[in-house]
Amino acid sequence: MRKFRVTVTRTDEFEISIDENRIDENLITDFEGCMFNLGKDKIRKLAEHICSNSVDNYNLFIEGIGYVKIDGVIRSDMGMTKGINVESKIIEDTEIESREIKA
Repeated sequence: MRKFRVTVTRTDEFEISIDENRIDENLITDFEGCMFNLGKDKIRKLAEHICSNSVDNYNLFIEGIGYVKIDGVIRSDMGMTKGINVESKIIEDTEIESREIKA
């Protein structure tokens, strides 16, 4: 049997739109109460959290937020958080490197 260690390096880019008229202080307070403190620039940190969840599992459900639009499409009617859209940008910059593992 042959074994290989394969490393895939890629670049993901997302554009996170957050409507500050819909994402109000109550949502931020609720988020911080169950997740973590967003710090000084709360909206920016929220965007980073959303992006991190999107990269990890390209999930419609963002922990601490709920369901969001992906590429402008509502893909779930369960507890939709209005005012957030995640747009993915596909970047053709993937590198794959492998090496055989000797026993």
